[in-house]
Amino acid sequence: MQVTFRIKCHTVFGQMLYVLIDEEPPLQMIYDSDFVWAVDFMCEKSVLNYHFKVADESGKTIFEELQGHTVAVSDTLASLLITDELELSNLYSVFQTTPFTKCMYAHTVEPFVQIENGQYVFEVLAPTILPSQTIAVTGNLPQLGEWQQAFPLRYAGNGLWRYVIAKQKIQECAEYKFVICDFFSKSILKWEHGYNRRICFDENCKYISSQIVRCRFRDNFLFRGAGVAIPVFSLRSKESCGVGDFYDLKLMVDWAAATGQQLIQILPINDTTNTKTNGDSYPYSANSVYALHLMYVRLEALGLLKDKSFLKTYQQQKDSLNNSKFVDYQSVVKIKEAYLKQLYRQERQTVFAKRSYQQFFTKNKNWLVPYAVFSVLREQNKTSIFHLWKHLSVFVPEQVGQFAEQNAKEVGFYYFVQYYLSQQLQEVREYAHSKGVVLKGDLPIGISRYSVDAWMYPNLFHLDKQAGAPPDDFSVKGQNWGFPTYNWEEMAQNGFSWWKSRFANMANYFDAYRIDHILGFFRIWEIPTHAVWGLLGTFNLAMPLSREEIERYGVHFDEETFLTPYITDSVLEEVCGADKDWIFDFLDIRQCGVYQLKNEFDTQQKIHKFFSENGFLEKQPQHYEILMMLQTEVLFIRDTTNKELFHPRINLHTTKLFVSLDHNMQAALARLHEDFFYHRHTEFWKQQALNKLPYMLKASKMLVCGEDLGMVPTSVPEVMAQLQILSLEIQRMPKEFGVEFIDPHSTPYMSVCTTGSHDMATLRGWWKENSERTQRYYNTMLHCEGEAPEECTAEMAEKILSQQLESNSMWTILPLQDYLAVSDELKSEDIDSERINNPANPHHFWCYRMHITLEKLLEAATFNEKIRNLIVEYRK
Repeated sequence: MQVTFRIKCHTVFGQMLYVLIDEEPPLQMIYDSDFVWAVDFMCEKSVLNYHFKVADESGKTIFEELQGHTVAVSDTLASLLITDELELSNLYSVFQTTPFTKCMYAHTVEPFVQIENGQYVFEVLAPTILPSQTIAVTGNLPQLGEWQQAFPLRYAGNGLWRYVIAKQKIQECAEYKFVICDFFSKSILKWEHGYNRRICFDENCKYISSQIVRCRFRDNFLFRGAGVAIPVFSLRSKESCGVGDFYDLKLMVDWAAATGQQLIQILPINDTTNTKTNGDSYPYSANSVYALHLMYVRLEALGLLKDKSFLKTYQQQKDSLNNSKFVDYQSVVKIKEAYLKQLYRQERQTVFAKRSYQQFFTKNKNWLVPYAVFSVLREQNKTSIFHLWKHLSVFVPEQVGQFAEQNAKEVGFYYFVQYYLSQQLQEVREYAHSKGVVLKGDLPIGISRYSVDAWMYPNLFHLDKQAGAPPDDFSVKGQNWGFPTYNWEEMAQNGFSWWKSRFANMANYFDAYRIDHILGFFRIWEIPTHAVWGLLGTFNLAMPLSREEIERYGVHFDEETFLTPYITDSVLEEVCGADKDWIFDFLDIRQCGVYQLKNEFDTQQKIHKFFSENGFLEKQPQHYEILMMLQTEVLFIRDTTNKELFHPRINLHTTKLFVSLDHNMQAALARLHEDFFYHRHTEFWKQQALNKLPYMLKASKMLVCGEDLGMVPTSVPEVMAQLQILSLEIQRMPKEFGVEFIDPHSTPYMSVCTTGSHDMATLRGWWKENSERTQRYYNTMLHCEGEAPEECTAEMAEKILSQQLESNSMWTILPLQDYLAVSDELKSEDIDSERINNPANPHHFWCYRMHITLEKLLEAATFNEKIRNLIVEYRK
């Protein structure tokens, strides 16, 4: 079969258009005229999968479609002509993600009939057509209704509509337009604006497809949605067991639908079981990127226990836990696990015989079996630190399979629990879709170093490093998350299959997801394992400096001085004051008036261990802080892979050594620091992201949002725009230097606008943190005169929420706590208890819980009507 592409694409001089067919090398097209590109080739395939890209003269990709196209043809077809109109924008691809195609703009996909000889096909990409509407075509030919009748198109899925003209020869040119019709009455509701479309039929070519013609309906792509952000564990209902569960999400869906919202954003819900203490409450430290946490299962939906005595005890404990103001994590996990083990003994044979269970096991066994074995071994060894295990400390697939068979009863418990968790969450997703609401998940940037994934794939991670974040408004010390960093080179060897599998698994439950710390795909802040604070980290990947490069900035590079903690008499007097005798127990004299930390205290981990084991963290916190700070008193950090290369320490201008230098040296170091962190890596980090993200994103059709906060490289917005990843815009955390607050009306359309994240104080909490800042916000952003009120009143909260909802962003997703702030009757009296996390504290207890039940929230008719009216007024 001869295939001909004729593509209209507005390229500029020097650019080339390519068509990529299946897995074959890109096929270069030839420029004809009037922005039309063409190519002919022979093809034996009956199904053609293709997409386009534009590259410059050097071969660098400038634009590539995110969504591909498919044509299925008869085996007897001799020739195929495909005429397309290609726009160098992926905006349409956003609306081809599952929140729109499976929920808000869902239509029944009609079976695709294979194209036969003599058939002509009209196709239009129109993904934002309401379920109560349909697309039709009308034109000047009898087969197109002669402008008097419109023929409905068949929905082919993924936002694409198709109309096939019956077999007969048509040798004239046709003019036509697409229209939107009411699905039931078929009456025309809206015509395309602009000129009539035109197509000339070629009698020698048997099939014509306008594959990516875009609809031209005014205002159809101005979707502006609203949503709510709340962790599942924070939900409270009458049926809860001290923690929110998946079925509580159904009530949250009801509230979202009642108030005109279309999305619920949650935090990670993976299993974090490690010590079975409150330390496991950290949702970003999962022991499996697939397994769900057992605390989210609704126990009563699984069936009642026959053991009446246990059931009575359980009910008493459940009532007690449900009355708690916070999530008593370890108690919740203990009682739920006990219930599940009782139920497992009672029901396992029945459950394992179910067809649905067997399908679940077959689909997920590649991760499920290792996870279950890992969990059993953790219990047997009383630790998740797998290299301390007596048996299977190293993952060996054959031995893991044997262990699973030999310990089938113990291992089967985890199969049983994961099956029910998966069933319930998928049920909630379907329920949400029925209400026009989608679930947005959260993809943590890291994994626990004592996780199933680290056990199975140690080669994919740098287990001798720690991930974190450089200093920012959250923490002047930087953040140390404790996660191992990724070995990207190793991951690339198999096409990032670990990531693709992870994304595909999320698509079972969610229609959208937030990539936690998307900056980690450009570069990650990597901290040596001997450090506790994030200040001693460096970026990976990075281009460290040679001695010669450093000296070109006018810096006389003194390795011993610049790489060794700067501790002198004057420094000690400044940080310790008159009471400094104690510190000499930790120091050795290096030379007159200059000191170094003793070997037993020469890393932050050693200092932390000493103070922790001797109870000094509580007794002498100031001494601890001083010693930890002295460890960071360096100007440069040696590269771990090449000892002849160096990284400037982040914020080196805050060090005592920097202050002691002359002005010329300070200026030289400042230039070096500015260039290294803000200019040197721009293109390098951009390419790192483009080497990874496009491959991973193709694993699902979910809507992707990126958490792009903190120290953001200048190339990040460009890459996110190219890949159609929504950015995160928080009014009190602007990305533009010198700007204190974001104007919501200026946010990019491809973004999520919000008042804050789980890492921040709530709106009311933030209001009282800094009265001078609040006063500026009150006057400049709320445009109010006079003195700001001491607290964020319901009136102020409503004004702020109105601004957020009126933003230019595609989505406004607000924390539930900030929604409740507009109601004096519903808002919590304890403002501080509403904060979910404090990132400055790596041991924070994640225990926030709604102070009212979801049932009460649903009954708050006046409040719900107010929220709905705000959303209708500002979002629609």
